[in-house]
Amino acid sequence: MRARSKPTDAREASDSVAARRAAEVELVRALLAGEAGSWERLVEDYGGIILAVVRRTFGARRVRAEMSEVDDVVENTFVALLRDDCKLLRDYNPEYALSTWLGVVARTQCHRLLRTRSPLVGLPDEMADLLEDSDAIGAAERLSQRETVELVRRAIGELSDREQAILRAFYYERRDYKEIGKTLGISVNSVGAALTRARNAFKQRFERMVGGSVSEHG
Repeated sequence: MRARSKPTDAREASDSVAARRAAEVELVRALLAGEAGSWERLVEDYGGIILAVVRRTFGARRVRAEMSEVDDVVENTFVALLRDDCKLLRDYNPEYALSTWLGVVARTQCHRLLRTRSPLVGLPDEMADLLEDSDAIGAAERLSQRETVELVRRAIGELSDREQAILRAFYYERRDYKEIGKTLGISVNSVGAALTRARNAFKQRFERMVGGSVSEHG
């Protein structure tokens, strides 16, 4: 019996991935169209994956979560897909596996639950999501909510006028790129790069301030 050639195996694997992506895109289309049985299909096919992501996320943060909290996060993940006329679903990028994308949504819901126990309470959700990835978040957990919010305010205050304007517009005023570009007098295509620079500058100042405040606490 002749061994199958590597090009044939690779082609079959590629075809399998393409078929899976096509099925995922079709499921998202059905969900957005409100077709009968589509949400049941999503829960049946991906509920277990989302549950595993939630448990893994809590475990990585060494958080002992009640089963009711885990169930709430799983439920909130599905609810998030319906919010704002299914905005998240409409933004789904089929270049990524649906399971991977749903895992990101689930982790975001985990972080939002954990945030109710952390000093990031009181910040806009998107700003808190940004700080979740900060090197200083572990140290910030030793500070009070009021202290953390004040450090965020001070860190923003140290930025240039343009950096302050773009962060406030995006995180606090929830403006889209088109509105931000019009306000700042820059092209829409330039907004993403300007926002990234402002984020990085903000995070550097925030991390420095958190380090100083924790040292003062001893």
